[in-house]
Amino acid sequence: MSEQVPTPARYCQFAKRFLDGFSWLAPLTNNRFGDALNIEFVHEQLFLIEGDRVLRNIGYSEKGTRFSESDFGKSIDSLEDLLANGYWLVGRPYHPEAAKQALEEQKDGEYYSFFSNQCQDWADRLKRNMERIEKEAIRMDGPVEALLALARLDERRDIVVTAVDLRPIARDAA
Repeated sequence: MSEQVPTPARYCQFAKRFLDGFSWLAPLTNNRFGDALNIEFVHEQLFLIEGDRVLRNIGYSEKGTRFSESDFGKSIDSLEDLLANGYWLVGRPYHPEAAKQALEEQKDGEYYSFFSNQCQDWADRLKRNMERIEKEAIRMDGPVEALLALARLDERRDIVVTAVDLRPIARDAA
């Protein structure tokens, strides 16, 4: 039995919903193959979640720009609202700071195309960036902890400088 990692109180996670008017195509494309090729007839949106509240949502529109569902009159303030608007959570949760940094670094593109630069491609690029940022943070954690430990040691002791006679050591070495 594998141990499940608890979800933090505040996290980011993607959710999907069927594209308006295309749910009848879902059985043909909404599967692992369609997901891998990004040809599902779904929209993918990033949600910042705290407890059961949705604090923010960000997606990539057919205009090639970022948007919030509230821009289209869809108020999503809770996980219940998320479900009521047809979304379901997918994938794993991400650290919100990794998401913030990845969003700052993300290049959205000059165009939107259903087949090459759409919300699923945008979400995949964002996921890769968030994973990279989280890995870098973990890799930096060890050296930072070591430096903090050294700093704590320095705080506890005063360095005492004393004279040492090295002549006996030099005689033994000769």
